[in-house]
Amino acid sequence: MRKIYAAVIFSFSIFIFPSYGHLCDNVFRQADKLIVKPETYNIVVKDKTTFKIFLQNNMDRGIAEIKLLADSPAFDFQIYPEKMSIPKDQRVYFEVTMIPKPSTSSGNYPVTFKLVGGGRQFKSFSIDIAGDKKDPGEIKKETQETRQVPLMKTQSILPVRRTHQSPKIDGKIIEECWKNAGVAGNFCLFNQGKPVYQTVGLLAYDSEAMYLAFYCRDGTPEKISDKDKIEIQVSPDRTGKNYYSIILTGDEKISCKKTSVNGEFQTVSINGLKYAMSKGVTAWMVEVAIPFSSIGARVPESGNIWALKIIRTKATQSPEESFWAVDASSYHQEKGFGQIVFEQ
Repeated sequence: MRKIYAAVIFSFSIFIFPSYGHLCDNVFRQADKLIVKPETYNIVVKDKTTFKIFLQNNMDRGIAEIKLLADSPAFDFQIYPEKMSIPKDQRVYFEVTMIPKPSTSSGNYPVTFKLVGGGRQFKSFSIDIAGDKKDPGEIKKETQETRQVPLMKTQSILPVRRTHQSPKIDGKIIEECWKNAGVAGNFCLFNQGKPVYQTVGLLAYDSEAMYLAFYCRDGTPEKISDKDKIEIQVSPDRTGKNYYSIILTGDEKISCKKTSVNGEFQTVSINGLKYAMSKGVTAWMVEVAIPFSSIGARVPESGNIWALKIIRTKATQSPEESFWAVDASSYHQEKGFGQIVFEQ
């Protein structure tokens, strides 16, 4: 089989960021819409590649059954799950594996996706693949170099992109930088189920700090208390052996501690740490700025991998505790950390 090296560009415009209001509210609360967002917009296809396509159901009702269909003259597809239901206001994803057909060489190939179910088509969109042929020596060299990289961008490590305009930390999540931020979604309960009230995390960074924003769904955000929490566990060490824990509560207070390899922790102050909260009709929001120097870290270079875990505790009305900790295996690590990779 010939290997193809192709950049995949998602060329559709069904995921739009308006220029007003709360960003997360606009993105994930568009009325009567099924929002579609790929995990990444640039994929390198070699022997095969796997990525996720996220769906957010903002219709006024649940979707009983939906399938993702794919068609291309150059690729075979494996899509998991085959079909699923999407309750109202819930976010799910399909995992797509693209495999070049035996006769496929480098070139330009169209890929068409359709979301169908219940006798109707919800959405259709296409992917344009552009690639150049390379001689065997060039391909062999690139493959060897690629194998030296322990974790590839095509794996499920959350990319954190550099921003040239830092956000105003006011809890409103409306700045330009959040539009291209890394998205930590699909939180899981510790019993491996899905929370009723989902959380969406956004991540970005610049030469001074890492920025995080959280959109926390809640039936009564005006009633959250000190028992409602977002905990950020972050470590410049990709193994997570030494990490900082930053806990923000619903009464707008914050506490920080540092945990060592042997599990001992001490309360610390993180100089320059900024945070703010706001409350909407269906959610409460948080923005945080963590200066790199305050946690003993250098400004990350492109390709640097950090450990990260996010825990959201919902205490009011229907209590539940959910978390995000996805690593390169694509699975949530309940007892460990997820991983993020910094990009320019």
